[in-house]
Amino acid sequence: MLLLTTLAACGGTPEEPPSAERRPPAAAAGDMPRLKMPPRHAMPKERHLASPTAPATRGQAAVAPEAAPASPPAYRKVKVALLVPQTGNSADLGRAMLDAAQLALYDKYASLNPAQKQAADVILLPKDTRATASEAADAARQAIDEGADLILGPVFSTALAAVAPLAREKQVEVISFSNDKTSAGDGVFVMGFTPEDQVDRILRYAARQGAHRFAALLPSDAYGTAVARAVQKSVADIGGEVAGVGYYSPNAPELYAEIRALFGITDAPSAAAKGDGAWQSTDPNRSAAPRTFDAVLIPEGGARLQAVAEAFAAYGIDPHEVMVLGSGQWDDRANPPPAALSGAWFVSAAPAQRDVFTRHFEKSYGYKPPRLASLAYDAMALASTLAFDPAGRSFSPETLTDPSGFNGPVDGIFRFTPDGQCQRGLAVIEFSPQGFSVIDPPAEYF
Repeated sequence: MLLLTTLAACGGTPEEPPSAERRPPAAAAGDMPRLKMPPRHAMPKERHLASPTAPATRGQAAVAPEAAPASPPAYRKVKVALLVPQTGNSADLGRAMLDAAQLALYDKYASLNPAQKQAADVILLPKDTRATASEAADAARQAIDEGADLILGPVFSTALAAVAPLAREKQVEVISFSNDKTSAGDGVFVMGFTPEDQVDRILRYAARQGAHRFAALLPSDAYGTAVARAVQKSVADIGGEVAGVGYYSPNAPELYAEIRALFGITDAPSAAAKGDGAWQSTDPNRSAAPRTFDAVLIPEGGARLQAVAEAFAAYGIDPHEVMVLGSGQWDDRANPPPAALSGAWFVSAAPAQRDVFTRHFEKSYGYKPPRLASLAYDAMALASTLAFDPAGRSFSPETLTDPSGFNGPVDGIFRFTPDGQCQRGLAVIEFSPQGFSVIDPPAEYF
């Protein structure tokens, strides 16, 4: 497995992250600073991409080269384009992803020795995808015309659909931050957390805990359709039964009717009052709602998850009596799930390394990164590690689809399949008002 070592080292005491004076310059929409980063010498079978605390070379178990090349590698330039929105409604997200990518490159540069720094240039080419698919396509054309060897991004599925055919025509590989697999394949990879990967992980874990009959409450949109397909496949694979799937309008202000139908409830909801951040039934004699399943999947976050919690409390549904399962959308420290869902489980990357990354990012830039910023950091860690591979594999499809995968410094192990999808090692996490607790850690390797 290729270990992408950028954030921190794999042992010993890491150095302090760059101070404000040494941090990467604030990213602008134009050219990025060129950080000279030479190719690494031959690496052992397991290699790190990077780790977010700080690039460490001192006091660590260094990755010893298997064999030094007979002669110094030739100097070369490697151009990595980053396609993110830098203007418009998603500019804040794009700025954070650009900052994260630049931080990964800076961390990689800081981990190299003086000789390596003279061997190559890795040049980050940020391009603004703006707000429309045609503007994203224009950004891709600019990057390709400027000689991009690899494209990271775009973020949204509509932009990816416009960028993918252009990149294929010019034989430039794309690692997108989208989780929409419809544009994946033939040199285009999606790095986002896919519904299929998350559903399979959480349902298999629930099955090991005794669940056999599964239900799901989903939005009536393309995302809900994709999750429904994933539920059907995973439940069939584990020998379970789909006991019910309920749908709701993404714009519905409340979900009482949908919860009542899915759970087979005939009573009207009890009055509910909001206190201490939790929705609790005002009827102390309210019994748990009837049900015909062992576990229910709710792959939502934000306001939709709040609406679910309100209905659960009103109908007396207790996550300790029926397995309530969530997705990575629950993984939001700034807006955690409602307290009424305490005891529920969800899947996401293990939080420890992301906490390290968050502190490193905030110290460098003065603000907290959004959840998707970790994708940009890990993608740039992968790109910079492969760019300096002395074997010259670089960004070929054969390299990117290595079945042993990669170990990202923030979100852990992942690998790309030949059809362009991303498989990840995900943790199962239990939610409580006190925070998140990993109850089933991710796999360490594929």
